[in-house]
Amino acid sequence: MEAGRCRIPISALVRRRSHGIEARLWQDRTMSGGSAPTGGRGAATRARLAATALRLFQERGYDAVTTVDIAEAAGVNPRTFFRHFETKADAVFFESERTTNEFLAALYAAPRNLSLTDALTRVIIDQMTTDPPAADDIARYELVRRTPGLVEVVTNRQRDLEHRLVRWIAQRSRLPEDDLDVQLVAAALVACRRVVMEEGVRVGATVDEAEPLIHRALAMIRPPFEDPPPSPPSQAPSS
Repeated sequence: MEAGRCRIPISALVRRRSHGIEARLWQDRTMSGGSAPTGGRGAATRARLAATALRLFQERGYDAVTTVDIAEAAGVNPRTFFRHFETKADAVFFESERTTNEFLAALYAAPRNLSLTDALTRVIIDQMTTDPPAADDIARYELVRRTPGLVEVVTNRQRDLEHRLVRWIAQRSRLPEDDLDVQLVAAALVACRRVVMEEGVRVGATVDEAEPLIHRALAMIRPPFEDPPPSPPSQAPSS
């Protein structure tokens, strides 16, 4: 086994902690005015509403669809929609919210003997392996690309992810959260993750095809406070 390799996939570590992490994430959202968590039948209704919303947005355009349209097409009362989502934009990013939360949980679960860059690389590749882009991801990407009203929503979500990454990087590197390098790395990571994911979805890349892109992107933003990777041994000139 290679040095530094994790015996247990990070995704498995995340699943072990998923209930506690999910509860804390939902508690934070509820205290700030977000939706409450639902399980069982409620979770199925939430997923159906999100799928119905995405289908209607594709068929009619985002601006032409109301929350009442979504509720009626999903076979529920309009009030039910607002028990699961605050706005119709929240329904668009239902799955991306889940994957982002899992991404952050996996970062916190990553072994401490991994460098920050190696932890990020492992988590991104592991997530793409266990949860590869699906048809809905492609449809969501296309919807956002042609809907100006969703660009601001995406920007706000990325800013939130950046703030959460600042906390993880600061904890991992033992630097203060207001350290300039920490904040710059967090901002660069958000852009890196977005570009890699969008490119993977756009070209329909497999995990094997996307992995070199991930390594290339993260190598460009290696944190200045992290030790550089070892140089390959030089070869003696042939006589």
